[in-house]
Amino acid sequence: MSGSQFIHIETYSLASATQKKSKAPVSSKLTIAEVVGEVLRKDGSCPHVQNPQLPTLINGCHPDSLVSEIECLSISNKDPIGRSIRKDAQLLLAGVCSYPHMISSPEFNQEDFDRWMRLSYHLH
Repeated sequence: MSGSQFIHIETYSLASATQKKSKAPVSSKLTIAEVVGEVLRKDGSCPHVQNPQLPTLINGCHPDSLVSEIECLSISNKDPIGRSIRKDAQLLLAGVCSYPHMISSPEFNQEDFDRWMRLSYHLH
């Protein structure tokens, strides 16, 4: 397999922590809702993509209900000493792994892809 490949893994919270660099606070990071909006290609959520297409879910659960599930879990759980979970606590670990060929391209090979999926999935 050759071509451009990358793996990006990052954590996200329900509310972004803010940094006070000037009079107006500056948001430092995307929130879980913003990341899910980007994944689902919601309007205005992925301006860096010229022609956003709906994602193809290859593995795992659909991200549609992810924000509400994480909100419910964060409300119903406490930290080890009984405090509520902070809104800026990192609650989602998400990642993107690129594959060097589009599934529709002639270079695509199902056996190579299956091997890549097994190796990529075992990163967690």
